[in-house]
Amino acid sequence: MTPRWVVYDEPAGGGGGGPWDPSQLSALVAWYKADSLTGVNDGDSVSSLSDSSGTGNDLTVHDANATPVVRTGALNGLNIIEWRAAATTLRNTSSTVFRNVPGLARALVYRQPDTATINADSVSTDTNNNYRFFHQLTVSNTQRHRTKRLVADSYNPSFGTTHGGTPAFTWSIQVDFADFSVPSAGGTSDGTLATQVSIVTSGSTEDTATVVALGGTPDGAGFDVDIAESIYANSAISAADREKLEGYLAHKWGLAGNLPVSHPYKNAAP
Repeated sequence: MTPRWVVYDEPAGGGGGGPWDPSQLSALVAWYKADSLTGVNDGDSVSSLSDSSGTGNDLTVHDANATPVVRTGALNGLNIIEWRAAATTLRNTSSTVFRNVPGLARALVYRQPDTATINADSVSTDTNNNYRFFHQLTVSNTQRHRTKRLVADSYNPSFGTTHGGTPAFTWSIQVDFADFSVPSAGGTSDGTLATQVSIVTSGSTEDTATVVALGGTPDGAGFDVDIAESIYANSAISAADREKLEGYLAHKWGLAGNLPVSHPYKNAAP
């Protein structure tokens, strides 16, 4: 029998395993996707959001009488979650996110309608907002990414980046990371790296449960903000994984135009 040869293109991401996604992060600890809300109508209340990481850090709304809503097909044909009129946060009050860890990382796709200082997402040790990490867009249109290793530490310096584009309702991809062994922390805004800063490393690592909140603060206070996806890792991530996260989010949500021309995944997803 004459042998037949088959020629095929390997899927993006390499290894024959298909396109890259956050499930391939070894330290993935929580993953929230607005597009996981299926069988819903535009404007339906969102009272809970499943954790797609498999670790069980599901979110529920702080106040069932003040829920955010789903907006169907609102970004690249996919669902997003919208907070308005003091809708309260989606949160988990007993998670293991960022608990006793050597570092942390978080990726976020979001937009907000104005430049008032606002929390898009937060991780706290309690519902009184004793933050381990938070992300804000300030009145000066600057992203603020802040973290601390221990609850007892003071806040480390902001590792901020100027938010590109028009402030009002501009979708943005943010990736933040901290390595407590170096020690340093930093972040990117739409694939552009901010200056990294030194952070505290003294003392033991934090061993208390954390509160994860989307759409505002851990005490339940929500703000006017839209969120498409938020991903958490309980370790610092490599530059290569950070770029893959940015590429994955950019192409999934139709935001590849936000990435700089030098980004390795500007033209194709990882």
